[in-house]
Amino acid sequence: MEGFRMWKQKGMTLIELLITSTIIVALTSIAIPSFQRLKMQQQSYQVYSVLVSALNFTRSSAITSKITTTLCPNHNNVECGKDWTNGILIFTDRNQDGKFDVGADEILKITAKPHHPHSLKWSSFGNRPFIRYSPLGHTLNQNGTFVYCPKDGNSLYAQAIIVNRTGRIRRGYDKNKNGVIERANGDDIQC
Repeated sequence: MEGFRMWKQKGMTLIELLITSTIIVALTSIAIPSFQRLKMQQQSYQVYSVLVSALNFTRSSAITSKITTTLCPNHNNVECGKDWTNGILIFTDRNQDGKFDVGADEILKITAKPHHPHSLKWSSFGNRPFIRYSPLGHTLNQNGTFVYCPKDGNSLYAQAIIVNRTGRIRRGYDKNKNGVIERANGDDIQC
């Protein structure tokens, strides 16, 4: 019997394979929704961070340059548009009309369009589609709220950024603890 060698078993039995597969499927079905929530939260925070950074940059530029500075939705890198999801245009606004004037105004910054679909709306006193900061850092009698909503319209991942007349910004809060951020007036964000 020296010609026959005993081979050690190196594989798995069918039962072991089925048990392992069942465990993997169960863990995956638990993990995928968590990853989806994490992705939605990350996208929400990304838009929030870009917008807060742009607002702070605009206010700071107005104060340091002592020139009225405007932030608006980007249309074609030299004009204000109506859709905030196309990125943001920030420029000096010497005649304070909320429009970029070639030769008189200077483009300070253009933010890129985010890579994921969403909704971003600005509602303000006076319904102006832009925000102007004075050299004192105030918003020239303009206050309002930016509302971010994810593509699927789930208000649990919505954000509110509130801008007051003094130019300061703050994040909307969930004061009633129902999981949905509220506007400045206390109403839940509706996506």
